[in-house]
Parts: sequence; structure tokens; C-alpha cells
Amino acid sequence: MNQNHSSQSVLFIIDMIEGFVNEGPLHDSFILSIVPSIRRVSESFIQKGYPVIAINDAHHDQSMEFKAFPPHCLLDTHESHFLSSLHDDAILHLKKNSVNAFMSPQFQTWFKDAPLYQNYVICGCVTDICILHFALSLNSYFHEHDINTKVSVLLDGVATYHLESHDRETYHQSALNLMSQMGIHLIESESL
Repeated sequence: MNQNHSSQSVLFIIDMIEGFVNEGPLHDSFILSIVPSIRRVSESFIQKGYPVIAINDAHHDQSMEFKAFPPHCLLDTHESHFLSSLHDDAILHLKKNSVNAFMSPQFQTWFKDAPLYQNYVICGCVTDICILHFALSLNSYFHEHDINTKVSVLLDGVATYHLESHDRETYHQSALNLMSQMGIHLIESESL
């Protein structure tokens, strides 16, 4: 990580793609409910000149993640496309092949050269998997290296899916509770 400090914040939009919102085995149209908050914050960051980074699933067909989840969001398929309702040319798009965006080689390259931001703001889906892993990894990195900065999750900008074996509200709330216990700030989009 670059040791230069920035008074800016950075926004990460995780997995706001067709395969979690409109189609595919893990999609849930309920996730559409967070799009207005994400759009509002994204537009505000772009107007301020703050970076906005989308990190999205783009799996190859033999992805190890498919041992835990059904095949989804394959690279270069419609499922891996970023939602057009959130599109802006100023957004940097990175790909990942696991639930944890922190492990993405593209993210690591960006992170190594990026300045230290005042606040790392995270939104998107899914709260209890991809958001949780990324937020905890960022937070752990900063703790390990005694870096004083904030990791924040937008309460009105995260959601998860619902299946018979995956109760949306239970998993969503459990993830928020865990992140809060680990020192991650849970904030409303209007506070930014």
C-alpha cells in the first residue's frame, strides 16, 4: 500500500451485477431495493472526485467457488455484467473469482498503488458473504499494520438473497452484527 495519505474516501460497489439481481441461481430481485442508495452515493463520490470501484464476480468455468455455490456469474456472460442503472464511465471495474474481493489480483494491484484513504466505504451484495469477507479483510489488514482509517458499510446499500436454506433477514442481520463487533462502521448513505 502506498503510504501517501488522502483526505478522500473510496467507494467499493461489490457484485451489483445481473447474476445477483436479475438472473441466475443466486439472484434475488429484492437486491434492486438498494440500487437508489448506491446510485446516490456513487454519484456524490464521482462529483467530489473520489474513486468509485466496482468489483464483480467473473468466474471461469472450473472455479473452485463452485464447490460451495452453484455455477454463477461466468466471465463474459450476461450474469457478470454490471447493472446498467449504476453505470458511469468514472467507475473503475475489477474482476474477482472468489467471494472475497480483497483476494482479487486486480484489487491487490490497485491497493498496492493506491493512497491511504480516510474512509473505505462498501456497498453491494451479498451482505453475509462477499460484503462480509471484503470488509473483514480490509479491516484486518489495517489492524495488522496499525493503520488508522475507517472501514464502513452502507446499511441502506447492502442486501443478500433469500432461498429456503438461506433466510435473507437472518443472514443479513447476523453479518451486520458481526461486522459491527469487529469495528466496522455501519452507516446510512445520507451520512456521507
